[in-house]
Amino acid sequence: MMIDFQNILFKTTIQDAKFNNLYNHISSNMIWKKNIYNRLVKISNKKIKQYKFDKAFSCYYIDTLNFPDNHDDIMDDFKHKLQRYSNLQINSINEIIRFSFMKILSDGPITIEIKYINDQQILISVGRIKQYFDKSLIEKLLYQCSPKLVINLILRYSLLDTKTGYFWSINKYVYDHIKNSSNLETIECFASPFNNNIDNYCSVFNLDSSFGSKVNFFRYIKNLNEPKQLVINPPFTELMISKSIRVSYNYFIRMRVHGAKCIFMLPYWNDLADIQFLLNNEYSNVIVMNTSEYTINNYSINNKIIAPMPVYLITLGNVDIETIYNMFNSSV
Repeated sequence: MMIDFQNILFKTTIQDAKFNNLYNHISSNMIWKKNIYNRLVKISNKKIKQYKFDKAFSCYYIDTLNFPDNHDDIMDDFKHKLQRYSNLQINSINEIIRFSFMKILSDGPITIEIKYINDQQILISVGRIKQYFDKSLIEKLLYQCSPKLVINLILRYSLLDTKTGYFWSINKYVYDHIKNSSNLETIECFASPFNNNIDNYCSVFNLDSSFGSKVNFFRYIKNLNEPKQLVINPPFTELMISKSIRVSYNYFIRMRVHGAKCIFMLPYWNDLADIQFLLNNEYSNVIVMNTSEYTINNYSINNKIIAPMPVYLITLGNVDIETIYNMFNSSV
């Protein structure tokens, strides 16, 4: 059933222990993030650009979600970024992070509202948390699952700001070409219910399976013992890129004789050892795509963006890299 957002205003309250725990966890971390930034600016007496801080926090958060066992190292990396931005001593950074956290303990009903704003935008409010989304995106998600599951999904991703690259993706028709050009099943290795381009995709949260996602990619590839075509466009954090290169390359070597293929889209970071390893590998084909040569899409607002940085297009296996590059180039 299609939903006509011009004629509805969905509003309800939820009082459920699991939902409240999720809401409290997200709310606490959103306040923690805000407090860290405000105290960092106040104590350092420096104008720290919000987008730089937001990017550092998003890197910390996505790395922690994927590699919880590495939390101490990930936190140290986050602290050192804040130290560079503020010129504060590491002891001061430690105190700011420690004393900025405030745990939210709400056990009462939480008001949920899905509100039509105009012919393109939806405002979704979950208690104090408010986010704008493209109307067609929310329509698609509500067609797949119940409003409660959609609200849970939005909460899970709330700490990854919808304006950031974690809601961006390669244009869908490039994925369609990649998928249709191979007789192997194609897997979109890093996506979400917000920005997946093909049905076979992995996302960070196992609960995303309600929307068709497979398990987290790093769990999925451990048990993958058949040839697939993997499209590997990880979030641009050093840890995510390094880990995804290692596990994907090991998979390719294991399944190469059976025809496995890997297609990477990676940032032009020449100082990262794992990227250098892939560039200089005997099985790799490489093309550099400059900012003027491809576009991406922000699915949260359904907006095409001229690429903000050059990237490497790298393939392993029998892949026509030139045709893929031309498909990217034709989108500009």
